Amino acid sequence: MSTFSWVLVVVGGFLVLYAALVLLRGIGRADRRGQHSLGCGFVLLAGVVWGFALAQYVGAWWTGMRLGIGLALVLPALTALARPARGGVLFSVVLLATAVALAAPAMPRLWERARPGRTAAMVRELEQAADSLLARIENTEAYISQMRQERRGLSERIRRAGYGEFAEIAGDPEGYALLVELAEVDRLIEQSEAWLRRAQDTMARTRAAARRLSRLAGAEDATGVEVAEEEIREILAEIEATPAAPGPATVEEHVERERLRELFEAEF
Repeated sequence: MSTFSWVLVVVGGFLVLYAALVLLRGIGRADRRGQHSLGCGFVLLAGVVWGFALAQYVGAWWTGMRLGIGLALVLPALTALARPARGGVLFSVVLLATAVALAAPAMPRLWERARPGRTAAMVRELEQAADSLLARIENTEAYISQMRQERRGLSERIRRAGYGEFAEIAGDPEGYALLVELAEVDRLIEQSEAWLRRAQDTMARTRAAARRLSRLAGAEDATGVEVAEEEIREILAEIEATPAAPGPATVEEHVERERLRELFEAEF
């Protein structure tokens, strides 16, 4: 941001705080002496400053001025709500209607500038999904660790009983129950480890897709050119893709592999 932009931000913020403070102090007061009131001069000054600041933000001078002046014209209506005993309600309503008529056509431009781009929004969704999956992965790892600890305890109890062959433990109800528990724990560990491998692979692909989309979002902001829908769909499809078994390499794969080899050797 330029120095002028920073000046507008600071002055505009000061005017916002001042207006809020005056309105809060005036709630419930008749204010017959004019204390704690927002005069026409303040409204005009606020409209110009906010207009210039919003023009810098949205990148259109007239659009920013419409928004700034419209916002400033709302102040008399807020003053009427804060101090209804002062009167002038009809005048405030007229100013409020004028503010809406002036700023409404410019609101779509402000909304378009304020809301994140489609690609940036997808990046945040992917990062949130990866963070949620990471929490489940950590819980699963803790569960597997607990199951392995229980397995060691069950195995040690069976070992201390000194069964020489399966027939002996099969004839002992207590020992056989421990063996059933051990098999159940092994099954749970195996299932959890299989899910963990899939989840870790999915998370890695999700993180990679988020990084790639983040770069595209940066290019989109810098150039103003939207990312092609096909390119986004291609990246998102790779998250759900199941790694295929290695087969005969095509000519394109050989070329890509050679390009990556050259990159690796040159870089590392």
